[in-house]
Amino acid sequence: MPSIPSCPALASAYWYPFAIDLIRETIARLACCHTASGVLDALQHALGSLFPPAHVGICLLQDDACFDLLCSHPATAQPQLSRLTDALIESGHFARALRNIPGRAVFLPDAGGLLQALATPRQIYGMVLIVHSPLADEHMGALGVLLDLAAMQLERFDPETKTCSEPHDLVPQSMGSPTTRDRLTGLTDRIQFIHFLHAATATSKSDKPVAVLILHLDALHRINQEFGHELGDQLLRDIALRIETVAHSHFLHETLGISEFDICIARIGSNEFGIVLSQIARSHKLTDTIAYLQNHLSEGFRENHSNLYPSISIGAALCTDERTPVLELLRNADTALKHAAEGGRNQFAVYRSAWEDSASLHVQAESMLHEALRKNHFKLHYQPLIKLGEHRLIGAEALLRMPGTDGPLSHPGYFIPLAERTGQIVEISEWVLRMICRQLRRWTAIIPSPFHVSYNLSAIDLHRLDLVPQLRRILLEEKIPPRLIHIEITETTVARDEQRAIDNIRALKHAGFEVWLDDFGTGFASLKLIKQFPLSGIKLDREFIKDLTQSDTEDAIAESVLEITRKMRLPVIAEGIETEAQHRFLLRHGCDFGQGYYLGRPVSPDKFDAQLARVKAKRDPGSV
Repeated sequence: MPSIPSCPALASAYWYPFAIDLIRETIARLACCHTASGVLDALQHALGSLFPPAHVGICLLQDDACFDLLCSHPATAQPQLSRLTDALIESGHFARALRNIPGRAVFLPDAGGLLQALATPRQIYGMVLIVHSPLADEHMGALGVLLDLAAMQLERFDPETKTCSEPHDLVPQSMGSPTTRDRLTGLTDRIQFIHFLHAATATSKSDKPVAVLILHLDALHRINQEFGHELGDQLLRDIALRIETVAHSHFLHETLGISEFDICIARIGSNEFGIVLSQIARSHKLTDTIAYLQNHLSEGFRENHSNLYPSISIGAALCTDERTPVLELLRNADTALKHAAEGGRNQFAVYRSAWEDSASLHVQAESMLHEALRKNHFKLHYQPLIKLGEHRLIGAEALLRMPGTDGPLSHPGYFIPLAERTGQIVEISEWVLRMICRQLRRWTAIIPSPFHVSYNLSAIDLHRLDLVPQLRRILLEEKIPPRLIHIEITETTVARDEQRAIDNIRALKHAGFEVWLDDFGTGFASLKLIKQFPLSGIKLDREFIKDLTQSDTEDAIAESVLEITRKMRLPVIAEGIETEAQHRFLLRHGCDFGQGYYLGRPVSPDKFDAQLARVKAKRDPGSV
């Protein structure tokens, strides 16, 4: 919560929306409080925002009629506040404050503050002490509201358990039906959310449409695994609170031209929240308000003395026609959510009808991938790998193809990322490895000299807990030693979880596999990876090769990379060698291996068989 400007004129203009937002935030916090300590924490947070420089103490009335100082803000002020509390009790100031109930403070000129009871007309719960703070009339009104809200919430609690025994409705929901709430966050649940949405769309007009927002916490499972479910639950409560704070803020209401009763906020899934905004007068401002919400959520959360910055994706859809089915509107918001998630961390997207063609293409591609696996339509082509100094064929790279399809669906750059998103890549990877093993058995019968095949491992595969056992099982069944399989990874595949990637790479190396870093130089962390990861070698990306001998800058970069890797004793494969000049340059500067159209195009297994047969037919089987 921002502080009040020091300039009186600015403070006066700023105060009203600030006070309203603070009170709304406190209402939302109290709605999630199920214990007395939770209520006191919420009150302390609000008072710290209302009086930023002040020392705030909250004393609770005990069964023996004594007041105990339970909350201090800041924590370092606790000894001073404790001494002052004892002095004020002895001097009779506490008694005066109790006589001033309801809602009147006792001012403390010597301490620069005040004392006010935390009480309802029926019950006294405690006393609030505020010192070292300038006090204005505007502060007093907001202070009274905050103390009344906290006291009303405490009045709901069972005196024996100090917990709230019933659902509480401090924040109104519209459309005139009784609300049911999510027990963890205190928000409306999915059933009431859908009910609200039905009612909102039934009355929507083109000039006052309805918007649906779906918010997805992207890594709740990992947070629960690493920090425990208790912290995960608290994070969900805090996210819910922040969503409510923004949704009920003066900024959002003014920007969209809506009222308090045009909003419904709900928890609609284990890690998803939903917002309905109805009667929007300024729908062209929707992206501004979503960006405002996203900025607040990306500020992070303080949980158990740790700062967490979870990624939260937001998808939104706008309904301008009351005939639009609710399920279609939700489906559109979910489509927008997927687009947002594909854009990276903490992104949002608003649905566009033009995406329908793309979505149809995705469905078609998923079906084709499934058919290709079921009917064995995938094919592998193999590109020769040459030892440059001897011009000797030493291996090949397996490249996946899906023949029989036209357009973008047939391109690996399209169907492989799609397979990764759908999870089909795991089954495809197993098929690829088995085909490589069977091909290697044929080739080692043709040419007995050491010969290996490399293939790319997906991000999903690299982070599997059972990666190495699965690969070893396949190789054992196919009777192929791990040393003949070279696994290629990219910086992108590693980025998902570096520690898991390191653990699996080490396990792969220990099991006898070679692990190479592909597309070296295309990312920001390539040098970091070759320093930290137990790699067998690197593959220099074709971007470094294509302009060799054409640009002094490109030549200098390639020379530097080769020099670094030579000093690190890492072998290098140059990708994309297409000219004799590039070939000579790389030879001259000590590049170990190469592949590219100049040395050999990707070909079918039968054509590769023929190349190996020609090698065997020569007097020296190790030369081409």
